[in-house]
Amino acid sequence: MKKALSNKIDAVIKMVEKDAYHGAINKLMNDILAKMDGDPKPKDWIINSIAQVSLKRHIDWIITNIRALL
Repeated sequence: MKKALSNKIDAVIKMVEKDAYHGAINKLMNDILAKMDGDPKPKDWIINSIAQVSLKRHIDWIITNIRALL
């Protein structure tokens, strides 16, 4: 799972570098946040609730900043 998460993050970075902001936001929301939301479907990659909250804040901040580029 660690490798999959790393790959998703790398993909987001590449999308931002190519100005594919909508795709980056979608990947963050649907491929990353969905796997750390406490809902068993899809299975969470991050299961520690404190880590989930912290990472969600960071990802929300990233999404906000990407949206500012639109």
